[in-house]
Amino acid sequence: MKPNRTIRSAKAKMLLFILFLLTLLLSACGTAQENNSSLTQAAGARIAAIQPSRAAPTAAPTPTQPPPKAIIQEVAQPEIVPFNQYGVIKAKSPIYDGPGSKNIVEVTGDTGIVQFQNRNADSKWYEKLGGGWVEANNAKTFDTLQTAQTYLSSLNPQPTSTPIPTATPTPKPLPTPTDAPAPPVAPAGGSGIRVGAICNDGTSSSATGQGACSHHKGVNHWLYK
Repeated sequence: MKPNRTIRSAKAKMLLFILFLLTLLLSACGTAQENNSSLTQAAGARIAAIQPSRAAPTAAPTPTQPPPKAIIQEVAQPEIVPFNQYGVIKAKSPIYDGPGSKNIVEVTGDTGIVQFQNRNADSKWYEKLGGGWVEANNAKTFDTLQTAQTYLSSLNPQPTSTPIPTATPTPKPLPTPTDAPAPPVAPAGGSGIRVGAICNDGTSSSATGQGACSHHKGVNHWLYK
């Protein structure tokens, strides 16, 4: 029985030793794998540091066209010529701030006389003394003030007074004379004393002297007693 126990004990020791070797072997493999992983990471970092980084390609900028330059046209200024004359301007004519302008600065009142100081080269615009331009078709020019006044007077003639007709009185028809009755003869044997009168309009009056029938067309005949 003793030999068997010895054999078993030897086998058990052998198994323990084998297990110990396996443990050591596994531990060594794990350490090797960790070292390999660390070495791989370190090598990758060194390679990344050595190789230049490649940036993603960017699109080339599109060339922009320069803005078109504004074409500035120089407008020729009209030539101004001295023009010392007088003019008769129409009523309600617009006055502008320059020859050919559309900016009205005033409007004239009634037709009147002004003095000009300048005109443009084609004589289509006249400048008043003191400023303001008027179109030539709204004014008539003269060399002297007197001729301008004469022309203005012909445009506005002074009205002549017309006599007021007087009414012609209509003549009243005269009364048709009637035959006056024969004055009565004083009765025979009468006293012949005047006691009144018959007027020409047929009325009677008690007056017997001057002034009888004065408001009744006079005495037609006298009455006696």
